[in-house]
Amino acid sequence: MRAPNENVPPSRSDLMKCPVTSWDYRYPYVFWGVRLAAGIWPLFLGALLWSIGNWLGPLLLVVAAVLIWVGFRVLRIVQG
Repeated sequence: MRAPNENVPPSRSDLMKCPVTSWDYRYPYVFWGVRLAAGIWPLFLGALLWSIGNWLGPLLLVVAAVLIWVGFRVLRIVQG
């Protein structure tokens, strides 16, 4: 017997699948803060390296953006 089509959740692409753990559901704002702090550190370090002319700076800025984006996505998934 097949499930009706109304109850099937929409599929997400691999890029939109974020690692959500059971701890994220218990303490969503704590883990949002942890992910935000983990994104701010490479942001600071990337800006510092880029200001002195190191080629690694822009790469760290991209890493920081991805970390903050994933944290925001996980928080949205947990809340909604």
